[in-house]
Amino acid sequence: MTQTVDLIQILQSAGEVETTTLRGVERPCALVPGSYPDPDGPTDAVIRTILCEKHGVEVLQFDIVVGDYCDDVDLARLHRWASSQEAGSGFGNVVVSGSQHDTHIYEGRVFVRHCVRLESLDEVTARVVTEGMLRLWQRATVEMERNRAAFSYANSRARVKARREARRRLMLKDARLRLDSLVGLDPVKQLVRQLVARQEINALRAEKGLKASTMSPHLVFTGNPGTGKTTVARILAEIYAQMGLLSKGHVVEVDRSGLVADYVGQTASKTLKVCQSARGGVLFIDEAYSLARESGHDYGREAIETLLKFMEDNRGDFVVIVAGYPGRMRRFMDSNPGLDSRFDQTVHFPDYSESELMEILGNMVSEADYVFGPGAHHAAFNVVRSLERGGSFGNAREMRRLLDSMTGRQAELLQRRENLEIYDLRCLTEESVPPVLNWL
Repeated sequence: MTQTVDLIQILQSAGEVETTTLRGVERPCALVPGSYPDPDGPTDAVIRTILCEKHGVEVLQFDIVVGDYCDDVDLARLHRWASSQEAGSGFGNVVVSGSQHDTHIYEGRVFVRHCVRLESLDEVTARVVTEGMLRLWQRATVEMERNRAAFSYANSRARVKARREARRRLMLKDARLRLDSLVGLDPVKQLVRQLVARQEINALRAEKGLKASTMSPHLVFTGNPGTGKTTVARILAEIYAQMGLLSKGHVVEVDRSGLVADYVGQTASKTLKVCQSARGGVLFIDEAYSLARESGHDYGREAIETLLKFMEDNRGDFVVIVAGYPGRMRRFMDSNPGLDSRFDQTVHFPDYSESELMEILGNMVSEADYVFGPGAHHAAFNVVRSLERGGSFGNAREMRRLLDSMTGRQAELLQRRENLEIYDLRCLTEESVPPVLNWL
């Protein structure tokens, strides 16, 4: 009892002592220091005291906890800092305890701990031990704050990266869904799916250190007008961007007039300017075969040479899609040896069937906020069936022309009426469909 009472009196020289009664004996359980080595540093320490026996010797163990268990520290870094403190220098050693939940998240707690033999404890020793432990505790507290800040920064970067990846996958999924929602074009969709799958597998192989099969992202689109070539090019640009093949994913649409100048020496600079505007995205050249005319003084060949050089100098962030009629595109590809080596995939866009054209027309009607009235759908189908198919058949463009004709005729019919309701303004009647003979 005397020894314990004396112990409390000794500790009181270093600060205010909290006590507890165990088996009728009053024992010190905590020490709130009366002063701190660094008044500008952390000053909320409470030293826990525990009477115990170590290696057969009675000791008083001092502990200061630096924060509670937390999952926002880099435990490995904290261990390295603790080991850098000279063991036994002054009074107190840093003790780190914790557990690892997964590769990145840790739960940790830090102590400053020191033991003093009871037989050597006096008022001077109590004050010196307290001051030494507080000095180390303040340094450990500062290190913990730095650790948490660094961990939070690294973690926030990881979260930002994860959010970007989730957004990328969502946008990629959206682009692929829009491609799949297009009417018809089954062969086109299948080939684009293969291109996407191949690029994704190549990226995974590269991550694993395997050789990736080389595949040119540049494409040749063949088909009649209105078969969806431009629409697919825009969707494909988004897909390429979300897969990391392009930095922007925009589309620059040009034809011969956008690349070829009227005078000697101007075509190269004009073509180069267009290519630079498309860097990071897709350059879509419609009717590309017009660049390879048979005329000996045609400047289109200069545009092709400039284009090929830009493609070579900007691999990895520039895609070219050339489009046109099948036969003429074949002659275009044969006009320069460098074209075949850069365009190793040709996607053919077949003409739409009558039922597919009617589905396209129905989509256009809905998008324009109209509906088919009684007999109008059948009348429109008769017009579609009468369309002449040929090498320049307009496909979806013909449906756009038909819808424009129907809405124009409807406007004329409604102009003669009064007290129009919303349904009247939306309904395309049988009378608004142009007769077959007039359409032809």
